Amino acid sequence: MKAKSLAAAMLASLDEVIAVVIIIFWLPYLGVEVPPLYAFTILVGLAIFSYLLYRVIKPVVVKPPLVGAEAMVGLTGETLTKLSPKGLVVVGGEKWRAVALEGLTLKVKRCQPEPSGIL
Repeated sequence: MKAKSLAAAMLASLDEVIAVVIIIFWLPYLGVEVPPLYAFTILVGLAIFSYLLYRVIKPVVVKPPLVGAEAMVGLTGETLTKLSPKGLVVVGGEKWRAVALEGLTLKVKRCQPEPSGIL
């Protein structure tokens, strides 16, 4: 899905270049002469603009989800009750039902607490 979104963003940023190419090639048929250096400069400028726009769009399109189960993978939390095997945990400031085995609720494992930084 992300590849399709990224491809759509790339095509959206390149449509200006395609439109200008078509216009530049049609102008001589309308009696308007475009010096080759001008046409080249315009196309290079639009290509650079499209590339910079792509660099801005790409992180937005491929960034990790902010909500849902996918966003919780790898987060650290604290247990509120003993997990035997079910219990409650706090992750990201929210209470969750947890299962220490398999399941769709939340799979947890014990980790070492981080040092508090107090000497």
